[in-house]
Amino acid sequence: MDGMHEDHGVPQAVDRNSRFIQSKANLRPMGAAMNSVDKAPEDGKIGRRFNKLVRDLMEHEGLSEAEAKAKATIASEQELRGHANSLPARAMDPHQLENLCPLN
Repeated sequence: MDGMHEDHGVPQAVDRNSRFIQSKANLRPMGAAMNSVDKAPEDGKIGRRFNKLVRDLMEHEGLSEAEAKAKATIASEQELRGHANSLPARAMDPHQLENLCPLN
């Protein structure tokens, strides 16, 4: 992989039909490898949690899908915003750790 991707700050996995999620306002450049390898699994996890919350709200509170998504968005706002504004953690080569803080 090389080049850049257009990353969705708020993951598409949350709601592929959302006009905001699909809008240019939600896109940002990100290295293709970072987007595909590092960020995509986290996007999926957030999407699964969000959609489970929507289903639970519909089932247990009797909300319509639109009402449940609105309530889930409010409840998840900080997590979604934090995910959109931070880069995913990158694995570090353990051999490089010694170079960060030499013991001498």
